[in-house]
Amino acid sequence: MKLFLFLICFSSFIYASDYSVSCSNSKGTIVYNAGHVPNTVKVGPDIYSVTLMPGADYAQVTFTEEVALGDETKNSCDSNKSNDIGFYSNTVYEARIMKITVSGGVTRAEDKNIEARVICETTVSNIMPCDH
Repeated sequence: MKLFLFLICFSSFIYASDYSVSCSNSKGTIVYNAGHVPNTVKVGPDIYSVTLMPGADYAQVTFTEEVALGDETKNSCDSNKSNDIGFYSNTVYEARIMKITVSGGVTRAEDKNIEARVICETTVSNIMPCDH
């Protein structure tokens, strides 16, 4: 029974993964985070910033005009053939136009639209078995 519990717990670590998207404009006054992190949009300088929750009724975020800037892939199985478990990571960099719509209330008369050019970094990483 102990062996069974150990295998269940250990197997979850073997395939642990992470996904994150982080975007920011050049001044850092608009920051977007999503994935396996708290999904937030921060608008304004640090002192006066407001944090919005994308997907909520009052805040919607959309992206347009995605332009690939580059990508980077790391795979520890390729460099170390003696390991049975390795690490894989892929990061993509893109320039995007981000549109934030913030609802002003029931009447939507006070809706705010913010549009910004941002650089986004999307990272997918995981621990995986190496296939030699």
